[in-house]
Amino acid sequence: MVYRTIIPLLQSCLLLIFFSAATHATPEKALPLSFSIPESDISNPSLFPHISNGFIGTILNSPALYISSLFTSELEWLEAACLSISKSSNPILAEILNPGGGYELSGLCGKFDAFLKEKEIDPLEHGYGARKARLQNPFAYTLHLNGRQLTDLQVDLDVATSSATMYNDDVQLIFYASAANKNLYVNSISIRNSQEHEVVYNFSPKLNRGSDDISYTTQFQKYNSNKICKSGEVIKPEKESEDKYVSFCYTTLPSSPIRIKPGDTYSEDFIFVVDRDATTDAVSKIYDDSSSNKSNSTLYAEHLKSWTAKSTGAITTKNETLNEQISSTMYALRTSLNADHPFPTSPGGTTTNGYFGLYFWDSEIWIASSLLLLNPLEAATSSHYRISLLDKYKQFAKSKGNEGCRIVWQSGSTGNDASLAPFANLAEEHITADTAFYLRSLYYVTRDDEWLSDMKELVFCIADYWQGRVDGNGSVKGVIGPDEFASGGVRHKGVNDNPYTNLMAKRALEFAHEVSNILNERIEEGDAWLKVADLIVIIFDEDKRVHPQYENFPEANKNHQYKVKQADVTLLNHPLNYDYEDEDILLNDLLYYDKLYDPDGPGMTKFINLIGYARAGKSEKVDENYDQGMANQQREFGIWTETPDPEYHPSDMGCYNFLTGAGGMLQGIVHGFFGLRIDSADKLSGKVTWLERYGGELRFDGLKWHGREFNIVATEAETSVEEVGVEGGYRQVVATGSEYEIV
Repeated sequence: MVYRTIIPLLQSCLLLIFFSAATHATPEKALPLSFSIPESDISNPSLFPHISNGFIGTILNSPALYISSLFTSELEWLEAACLSISKSSNPILAEILNPGGGYELSGLCGKFDAFLKEKEIDPLEHGYGARKARLQNPFAYTLHLNGRQLTDLQVDLDVATSSATMYNDDVQLIFYASAANKNLYVNSISIRNSQEHEVVYNFSPKLNRGSDDISYTTQFQKYNSNKICKSGEVIKPEKESEDKYVSFCYTTLPSSPIRIKPGDTYSEDFIFVVDRDATTDAVSKIYDDSSSNKSNSTLYAEHLKSWTAKSTGAITTKNETLNEQISSTMYALRTSLNADHPFPTSPGGTTTNGYFGLYFWDSEIWIASSLLLLNPLEAATSSHYRISLLDKYKQFAKSKGNEGCRIVWQSGSTGNDASLAPFANLAEEHITADTAFYLRSLYYVTRDDEWLSDMKELVFCIADYWQGRVDGNGSVKGVIGPDEFASGGVRHKGVNDNPYTNLMAKRALEFAHEVSNILNERIEEGDAWLKVADLIVIIFDEDKRVHPQYENFPEANKNHQYKVKQADVTLLNHPLNYDYEDEDILLNDLLYYDKLYDPDGPGMTKFINLIGYARAGKSEKVDENYDQGMANQQREFGIWTETPDPEYHPSDMGCYNFLTGAGGMLQGIVHGFFGLRIDSADKLSGKVTWLERYGGELRFDGLKWHGREFNIVATEAETSVEEVGVEGGYRQVVATGSEYEIV
C-alpha cells in the first residue's frame, strides 16, 4: 500500500525506497521488503533507514556521519554517565553514588567524582570514555519545491541492496554507501520536469558547519569547482591512538535554486569519499575517478554487483511478513560489517553512536556469530581486530595479576578499556572466553588452517589465562555473567561458578588443546589445558533439576527484585551446545528462568528461548517466543530497538539499530527454525521445527560450510539438503523433524 499525502509549500518531499536486485536463483522469485509509511508518522528520526557499508554509516536525513574505528576521548563522559544513571533507575549504580538517596540527578555527579577519587581511578589516564568521532553528513538536506505536490511514501528493501531512494513523481534521490568501495558514499539526483511550466528546487542543508570532534589542518576547493577536500585529526583522540587522522572530499550542494524548464532533466552525482589518512591525496584520487570517469549508472551498478556477491545467502518462506522480518534483519547485519575493514561492529553499528560505538561481547557472540553460515568473511572481521591487540591483552592480564591474555570489556580502536564505569564491568570476564569461542566457531565453519595459524597465539594466550583463573576445585570465582543484575552487590564483586562463564572457559581451553593438535604446537601445554577444562564445574541443583545461575542464586539479584536481566543459563544450549545429562533439564531451565526475566530486558532472550524450545520439541513455545522477540523490531523500516518501546532506552545508552537484538533474531531463525548446530569442525547438524507460519515452505539457500554452499528446503513432510554447484554433490533427505547433517 502506498500512502499519498499533499505536502504544503516548502515542505520536504520524501519517499524512501531500497531497490531490489536479488540474484540467488534458487527461490522462485525475489522477495522485496516493502514499507509504506508517511513521513509524518515517524516521530523519531533514528527510525529512518540506516545506510552503511560497514565503514561509512549514517541515518537518512541525519546531519551526523560516522566512519568505523575513528574514536575520540569522551571528555563529557562524567556528565553522560551521571545522566544515564539518573534516568535509567539503576539501583546498583545509584546506591554506589547516592546511598539511600534514590535516583535524583542532584549531587550524583559530585558523588561519582568522589567515588573515583576514593578508588584512585583517573578516567583519562585509564583511557576509558571513548566514543566514535562525528563527521558532518554533506548530504543531509531538505529539498524544497516551489508549489504543492503529490508525494508517494514507500520503502522497498531487499536482501540484495543497500540503497535508499526518495522520489516524488519525477524526482529521484538515491543514497548508498558503496559495497564496491568502502570509502564511497553517493547521493545521485535526477529531476525530470514533465510539467508545462518551469519548476524551481532549493537545497537547504541541515548542517553547514564542520564536526566539533575534528580539527581541519587542510582545506581546499579548486576555482570554479564544486569539490571540497579536507584533512585533519581528532582533537582529543583515544589514549595511545594512532588512528586519529581523517581526510575526505565531497561534492557541494547547489547554493542557488535549480531551475528546470519543461521537458528538461536535471541530474547530478554528489560524492563523498573518506578515509583515515593524514592527507587528501588518496581520497581525492578516488573522488576524481568516481566523478569524472564513471556515470551514475556505472557507480550504482558496481555497488549492486558487489552487494549481490555479499548477499548470496537467503532465508525465505511462503509467508511475506516473515520474509520481510528476516530480510530487514539480514540487511541490518550485513551492512554493519565490511570484509575490507578489519574491525568489529558495535551494538549500534556504523550508523549511530549507540553504546559510543565501542566493541564488546555483543560484537562476536551476537552480531558476527549470526552471520557465520551466511557471510563468514564479514563475520571474521572481528578476529583481525582481536589478534592485532594481542600485546595489549597480555598487558591487561598482567596489570590484573593474571597470566596470558585478558580482554577488556569495552574498547575502541586502541584496545584500551573504554568503559565509562570499569569497576562495574571488570568482573565480566566471560568476554575473554567469548572471543575464543567465536574463533572456534569461525574455524569450524571455514576449516581455514592458514587463518587458524594466524590466530593461534591469541587462542593459546586465552587458554593460559583460564588455566590460571580456574582454581584447584574447578571453580571460577568473582565473575559477572550475561545477567548483569547478578553483580554480587553494589561493589560488583561478582558471583561464583556462573555456568555460562564456566562453560565458556571450558570451551576456550578445549579449543586451545584442539588447535595445539591441529598445528602440532605446544602439545604438552595443550594436554594441561584439557585437564583444567575437564576439572571445571557446571553447578546443578539436583532437587529442582535446574542449573542455578551461580552459587547461592538468586541472592546476588536482590537489588533487582530477584529478576534476571537476560538469557544466561539458557545460553548453555545455544551457542554452547551443552551436552545435557537429560534433555528434560534443558526444558526445566527454560521454564524456570522464563518466570524470572525482567520484562524490560533485551529481546535476545526470547530468541535464545526459541532455540531451546525447538531443541526440546515444543513448537508452540517456539511460536510464542518468536512473536514476543519480534516486538522489538519497529514497523519503521524494520529498525531494531532494545525494548518494544523505541523511546525507552535512549537515556540508558540504548541505540538504534540495535544489532545485538538483530543478531539474536537471526540466530533464532538459523539455530531455532532450522535447528542448526555447529557440532564440531567436521559436522553441522540440524532439525527443522515445523511451524504453520512458514506458509508451507522454509528455505535456506547459500549456506556456507567449509568453502562449499548448500541449500536446505523444508516442507511439512520432508527436509532436503543439497550441495550447490557440484554435480553428484552431497544430498540428504529426511522427514521434517528428524535430524539432518552436513559433513
